[in-house]
Amino acid sequence: MFSRALSYYGRYKLRIQLILINGMIVLTIIVVMGAIAAFHNYNSTKKSVSNSVDLLFNQVNGRLVEFLESVDLVSGAVFLNNDFQKMVLLEAGESDGYDRYLNVRNYMNGYRELNHSIKGFVFVDSSGNRYVSSFSVPSELTAFLDANERDGFGDGSMMLLPLFLREDRVSSVYLGIREVRSILDMKYMQKIGVGFVVLDRNKLDSLIDDKFLKPGSEVLIVGDGRRVISSTDKAGVGKRIDESVSTEEQRDQFVTIDRTRYMVKTSRLSQTGLTLVAKIPTDELFKEARTIAYSLLFAIPIPIVLAILINLYFNILITKPLKKLTDAFRRFASGDMTIQIRYSDNNELTGIARQFNKMVGEIHELSRRNLATQQQLYESELAKKQFELDGLHSQINSHFLYNTLNSMVGMALTDSKQEIIRTVENLGNFFRYSVNVNDFVEIVDELKHLDTYLDIQKLRFPRKFRYLSEIEPALLHHRMLKLVLQPLIENALFHGLEHKQGKGLLKIKMFSSGDDMLLQVFDNGMGMDIQTLSRLNASLLSGDEESDTRDKDRRGVGLVNIHRRIRLHYGDGYGIRAKSWENIGTVVSVAIPKMERGGI
Repeated sequence: MFSRALSYYGRYKLRIQLILINGMIVLTIIVVMGAIAAFHNYNSTKKSVSNSVDLLFNQVNGRLVEFLESVDLVSGAVFLNNDFQKMVLLEAGESDGYDRYLNVRNYMNGYRELNHSIKGFVFVDSSGNRYVSSFSVPSELTAFLDANERDGFGDGSMMLLPLFLREDRVSSVYLGIREVRSILDMKYMQKIGVGFVVLDRNKLDSLIDDKFLKPGSEVLIVGDGRRVISSTDKAGVGKRIDESVSTEEQRDQFVTIDRTRYMVKTSRLSQTGLTLVAKIPTDELFKEARTIAYSLLFAIPIPIVLAILINLYFNILITKPLKKLTDAFRRFASGDMTIQIRYSDNNELTGIARQFNKMVGEIHELSRRNLATQQQLYESELAKKQFELDGLHSQINSHFLYNTLNSMVGMALTDSKQEIIRTVENLGNFFRYSVNVNDFVEIVDELKHLDTYLDIQKLRFPRKFRYLSEIEPALLHHRMLKLVLQPLIENALFHGLEHKQGKGLLKIKMFSSGDDMLLQVFDNGMGMDIQTLSRLNASLLSGDEESDTRDKDRRGVGLVNIHRRIRLHYGDGYGIRAKSWENIGTVVSVAIPKMERGGI
């Protein structure tokens, strides 16, 4: 899959490839930053809501304590009053029982207006006598009083009792209860009864109401037995809270109730023994976080477009000098000998430009000299110079240079700096050797030039061929005509191995044969058919340039030109012979005389 994607990617132009690469980089950065921002927003939102709920809990707790203290003050004013206790402690016969009941009732009614949430008072003395202020006593309250009127409650301070339940119906009132002790001298600090304050349930509900709650949220007060005694959702009052919710005070809980996910917080209410619970739906909790995430998704195309525009700008800056260099080589290949390259920057391409300018200048100068002396040189000298010029042109093959530069562009795209530097150095050495004015060089130098050429080709085609050499050591410092080996290897590489499937083999052998030395170049490429081989050998035998025209275009570097250069310098007894077998390979043999150091 990955290799297929790379093959599709390679079909696009270099500028498009740059845009795709940088676009993917920008997209990756944006996605990572968006994920970090979303995660941070998630935690910030959760923390903010948690802090808001804590604030609500503190407010509710404060309001409840304040309310209970106010009720406690009123109940104390009623039940711990001298007049009240004198009325309920009158001995039998001192006052008519009914009159006493009315007096106590009227007395308690006078305190109802002090707190509008108080619906009435009930006092049950030690003898079981019951005094009720003027309000309608619910049947469930009466049943409760009948069952509990003689029991003691607490230590004299106000406490709340759970809501009354009857057939799953919740009472509209609940009780504040306190034990009443005498403040009169006759029974000082003795228990004289139990006082009840009947409270409106709506008041308790109003204490937990908060308009800033998120939609779908619920705040509950939970009593003993996990029973809900007050809730912002009136339908839940009197029911037991879901078992998945822990009423123990702890950090944020996340639970699922009826297929809805909630964040749950709990807090104990001081002085009451009750638990305050808040449930916030996570859908509402993280609604803003999702909005921000969606905004990020819609905002992503903006930086991508900006990245593409910036990428186009820098793409032009990067590829413009390479295009300038390839255009110069194209003009040179078309015959313009005056072309010069100028760069204002100093980078890897500057070295190539200098060598190119030097090469073009020297070639142009050599051409000018040839033209100036054309009438003065005899035919063989003129032919010699012309063959040298042809040989030089064949080495500085414009297509080879153009393809090498294109390979460097690919290296630049993959940030292969070391490969670019290596290619630039090899090209510089290649040009330097090609423009050397010496006709003869040591074989070791010719082999080094060949290694430079092959190193460039290996960078372009890393798995296309394997190169072997067998050189007789005694011949390394003998001299030979310059620029013979490299054109032969180039011919074998591009016309023997170019269309071969798989990895090819190039091999060069050099050994002594009497007073001569024999050089052989092998390749296991496509080979030639009998007709093509016959035409080539006929051209080599005759040295006829015209008879090589058809084959020259197909075979590339022109073996006939190399053959004629060898004959011109060494005589007709030397030159090139070729053997080839179709789909098997080709062997090109070159015979030249031995020339020790210090020869011609």
